[in-house]
Amino acid sequence: MSAVTDILGTWYPFIQAPMNWMTNPGFVAAVANAGGLGVVGVNAGQTTVTTDPVETAERTRAAIRGTRELTDKPIGLNLLVAPGNEFSERTLEVALEEGIEAYVTIGEPDADTFRRIQDSGAVIIHRPLNPTLEELRRAEDFGADLIVATGHDEGGITPSVSTGTFSIVPTFVDAARVPVIAAGAINDARGVAAAQALGAQGVFVGTRLMVTRESPLAGSAKQAIINATGWDVDWVAPSRRSVLTPYARGLAEQYHSDGDAEAASARLVASEAVRVGMVDGDLEAGIISVNTAISLIHDEPSVAELIERMMTGWREHA
Repeated sequence: MSAVTDILGTWYPFIQAPMNWMTNPGFVAAVANAGGLGVVGVNAGQTTVTTDPVETAERTRAAIRGTRELTDKPIGLNLLVAPGNEFSERTLEVALEEGIEAYVTIGEPDADTFRRIQDSGAVIIHRPLNPTLEELRRAEDFGADLIVATGHDEGGITPSVSTGTFSIVPTFVDAARVPVIAAGAINDARGVAAAQALGAQGVFVGTRLMVTRESPLAGSAKQAIINATGWDVDWVAPSRRSVLTPYARGLAEQYHSDGDAEAASARLVASEAVRVGMVDGDLEAGIISVNTAISLIHDEPSVAELIERMMTGWREHA
């Protein structure tokens, strides 16, 4: 279907975003079996935090092996590139041992890390958290196979610069030597078609996939997204927006009132609001991190149904 499918060995040029807490073996395998690239994220299948790098790596191994039991298709892993960081190093060692086929890398591109991945025969999908042409070029120079252009419209931790998806995608397309993947508020077939029209050769989807039957997102959080619109979303910290749950509303009011970015981020971390809201489903004490296009989310299909529905935009506009 595209250069991306040839590189990834998938049916569709569709990559599942490896959202923190929001992946598990069943979900990742469902994406892979539906023709996309399923990606194991941080805290995959977990409900509690660990500060032990060895336990973190072994949890990752268990998630990879659990996914392998459910699909024979290629799968990916999210990797923070941070030389000298024991968590990152042990996670990479486990992933190499387990034969991961693709890595979604974040952090500063690193020649040695990229070389180790390349030597394993795996694909490098680099996603700059704060997209710049300088980081794009470094990633390409070190051997990235695909580059993700992420717009400020995205869910999760947003870029520090407010460049939207419609701006960053063609900018990266014009500058890149490798295929560019579009990310940021792509929630339906129209978003897929728009990404292709902007020159992207694939899409990177997170928020919309959270509201599927296989997703580990708590049921109360799924329903809150379905019930909400884009006007029911606000900033709770400098790089994090949320559906206005009771807890998020208080965070947003305080952040807008005092404007203290550091304090807002600290409150979010200390309260574990992402895990509490999205894993536990406690909206009185947690948040729901989403992109700006949740007005387009109206139902909870299976992963396969959603991917097929979204990718009609790619086929119809190819």
